[in-house]
Amino acid sequence: MRNLIASAACIVLASACAIPGPPLSTSVAAKVTGAATEQRITFDGIDRGYLLWRPEGLAISKPAALVIAMHGYTSNAREMESMSNLDEVASENGFVVVYPEGLARSWNAGWCCNRNSNDDVGFISALIDRIAIAENIDRSRILATGMSNGAMMSQRLACELAGKVTAAVSVSGSLLLSTCRPSRPVSLLEFHGVADTVVPIKGGFRAGLGTFRSTMSVLQEWAAIDGCAPEPAIADGPGATTYTWGSCKARTRVVLEAVKRGSHSWFGPQDATGEPDASRLAWHFLMEAPPLPD
Repeated sequence: MRNLIASAACIVLASACAIPGPPLSTSVAAKVTGAATEQRITFDGIDRGYLLWRPEGLAISKPAALVIAMHGYTSNAREMESMSNLDEVASENGFVVVYPEGLARSWNAGWCCNRNSNDDVGFISALIDRIAIAENIDRSRILATGMSNGAMMSQRLACELAGKVTAAVSVSGSLLLSTCRPSRPVSLLEFHGVADTVVPIKGGFRAGLGTFRSTMSVLQEWAAIDGCAPEPAIADGPGATTYTWGSCKARTRVVLEAVKRGSHSWFGPQDATGEPDASRLAWHFLMEAPPLPD
């Protein structure tokens, strides 16, 4: 699977691995012609980097959706670009992708990871504002997604930046906040491996990280936040069991894809027969979510 084994190992040895990442220009083979371009922004007095992918031929005159894809702990933006294959999905469907770079290879998503105290919610908010103007973004269609610690950050954005984020897709993530009160209902999709030992789907302690809640309890909280029906509809597929909470406020949805043979990774059918394609399903989830009001 597209899990970064070296990064997963580093999570346990947090003090040894929480170091600044390599330059954003590190060469990684893209799955489409070219690769995302390195750009910089100063936020809170700190020079920060991000990668931007705008498909060739996507007219600047037409507003485009934006996907914010955040890397995992000890990873970086280039690895997220390569692992997720979102450049290719964007080229097929005509949207813009930004891969922000977390400071010290981490995100302040709550109590995990790396004791990060940076204002990453403010950083992403400023990044949205900048890219929205420069790339003519349709501000009613903005998705926050990420892997692991980046997934946890996407859930924090759904809680605290619901005025700018249309929906969130969390891959191998969790909710790390004691209080989540979004300004409006937010659609949320979680992909989680049944065999995940880094963020266990049933919850539990992970050395070097702490104790995680069960994934089901996190999704049940989101269902309560969005005013959904208390019990999900369950569909059993070859690669995943899908739990969908319906009848939510403002036509939102809460969905859990429990990947049967999945570990701690970004999922795709090329890794295992029947495994859900996280990147393409994330895009469809955004387009099916109710757009942000004007």
